Amino acid sequence: LEKIKPLVVTVHDLTHEIYHQEYGKNKDFRPKARILDLADFIICVSKNTKKDLLKYYQINEKKIKVIYHGNNFDDIKKDSKKKSNSIDFKYFLYVGGRKRYKNFFSIIDVFKKNKQIYNEFKIVCFGGGQLLNSEKKVLVEKGIDLSKIIFFPYQNDQVLFDLYKNATALIYPSFNEGFGMPILEAMICGIPVVCSDNSSLPEVAGDAAMMSDCYDVNKFTKNILEILSNNELYFSMVN
Repeated sequence: LEKIKPLVVTVHDLTHEIYHQEYGKNKDFRPKARILDLADFIICVSKNTKKDLLKYYQINEKKIKVIYHGNNFDDIKKDSKKKSNSIDFKYFLYVGGRKRYKNFFSIIDVFKKNKQIYNEFKIVCFGGGQLLNSEKKVLVEKGIDLSKIIFFPYQNDQVLFDLYKNATALIYPSFNEGFGMPILEAMICGIPVVCSDNSSLPEVAGDAAMMSDCYDVNKFTKNILEILSNNELYFSMVN
């Protein structure tokens, strides 16, 4: 790769390095080494990503700068009264992939744990592709009624915006994120966030989310119930 002009590289996360086993790689897997070596300047999307980058690569810290993400929701027609695809039930929203470090199936454990949540709400999943047979098998094994989970595997930003606006809250239990765009999107759309307290998520959410250990199903459930029962808390999180 020959440089003609100065090269600026953006690093979003280090998940391939951190979870190398899940990608069939060894602990020395460094897929970004060549491009980072050529880079004149490196942008990291969070302080946590910068920390991970310096852990896995020998890089001069002086050429790294943290620049946070924005979003494009300002370009979308905002109709807060619209119900996306005629959804007329209460739901929690999950956005993104469901594999590996996303920890998606912990949401099922949370829903099964509390009768109020399970009886009154559904889970709407946006993105991540169609439900796989292997995923369906896990859901069946967990005893979840499949009608309680609604999938929007391939849709556009307008549909996503509408789903955010009409959700009770975003649930985001990921083990690791370079930034965690859905948290920013949820806050912009004015809904509460219940998420993990690891990696970049506290950095992005600040004090505007209910956070807990991603392995702590009891605490996750408690946080959701607190949002449902405490109107003062709910409105403090959306304003």
